[in-house]
Amino acid sequence: MPDNSARTPASLDGASTGVPPVPRRSTWYWIGVLLVLVLLSEEVAYAFNLVTPALPDMAAKFHTSQIAWISTAFTLAGACTAPLIGKLADAHGKKRFLLAAAGSMVIGSAVVSVAPSLPVVLAGRTLEGVGATTLPITYSLMRDIFPKRMLALAVSISTAGIGLTGIVGPYISGWLIDRYSYRGVFYFLTLLPLLLGVLIFFAVPESPVR
Repeated sequence: MPDNSARTPASLDGASTGVPPVPRRSTWYWIGVLLVLVLLSEEVAYAFNLVTPALPDMAAKFHTSQIAWISTAFTLAGACTAPLIGKLADAHGKKRFLLAAAGSMVIGSAVVSVAPSLPVVLAGRTLEGVGATTLPITYSLMRDIFPKRMLALAVSISTAGIGLTGIVGPYISGWLIDRYSYRGVFYFLTLLPLLLGVLIFFAVPESPVR
């Protein structure tokens, strides 16, 4: 039978790693943490589902037929940086790099919201793509800090939340575009991770696992 002792998270066995365990909290506290983390992971889905309906307006604004690069830049940046940022998060702290990824989302979305030209838009979308690593880091952080009794449910809810975004995203996007043009979508994508990042900074514990 394989030895699973090496897989025991430090949050459950602080003595095995020399790192203090995550403090015990109430179930309601963990529900709040789950809600914040799920909403932040939804930002990655929103970066697709809210932006796609805005592409025709953006193509008209910037007089380009190469508007597909707005989605490609996001995807390519996320694919290239996810392994590196994931490794850094494992080594130096998942919460720390989750906040860094959220910050990249904030800055990138803010750049796009005020961009005067397509190259500036693509630069902002590339920064947003770096923030796509919030999704795998969120799952890893949950594994390390959540109580075992809630872990499977927490991951399941996180996964189901991505599907829900596909339903409500176009409605949110349509409302924002009708009132604020395509820039309203990126105002939303700026403010959401900013608010959630503040909540994570103050309310979510760092993983003790390195």
